[in-house]
Amino acid sequence: GFGLIEQDALVQLTNFTNFCRSLQDSAVRLRKFYLISSLGAHRSKLSSIYSTLCNCIESEAISQFGSNVLILRLPSIYGFNQNTQKYHGLVGQLLADYLSSSVSTIYGDIKTVRSFLCSETFSYNFFQNRTDTPLIERQGVANIFSTSQHSIGDILSIFYRALKQRPRFLLRRSSPLNSESHLIYCPGPDMIFAKDSVDRKSTRLNSSHANISY
Repeated sequence: GFGLIEQDALVQLTNFTNFCRSLQDSAVRLRKFYLISSLGAHRSKLSSIYSTLCNCIESEAISQFGSNVLILRLPSIYGFNQNTQKYHGLVGQLLADYLSSSVSTIYGDIKTVRSFLCSETFSYNFFQNRTDTPLIERQGVANIFSTSQHSIGDILSIFYRALKQRPRFLLRRSSPLNSESHLIYCPGPDMIFAKDSVDRKSTRLNSSHANISY
């Protein structure tokens, strides 16, 4: 994320480059190379090591695999990983902390606006058949935006209103990068909108099992 330090970024870039080259040197013929990248890194107007790393990795993928590459730039993903049995993203972490009676630590500002997308919603949009070209068959770059664009304050309000419990969180304003809002001003041809399930008017959160729903 945006807290990445330069030394770790160099290691990640080296590992990714070596990985791509090993695939090129192997006898396996790749039909498609999918790269999961960060939408926030490209929407940010502030200079950061993380944004630079994302740009370098995308350039390396295109350089190695050309037209066989599809780069998926994703917003803030949340959900539950069945394999690791862990929650991910801001919404997932809030639920995990609620279940363990822990205080949530949030890096950012209460007014920070981000685009939130459930991992299951993304999977559905990625694999479903459409009348036009399915996302899985596209090439180049796809910026995946969510219809759920809320501030951290909105998410806390929705989450705790559904649980009927007062918020228990610690807000850390560690960096301007964490407090920056990533807003959409005008749609473009490379933008794909996915309808997320967060709804301010109808909130229902099932904390008795792994799935997060509103």
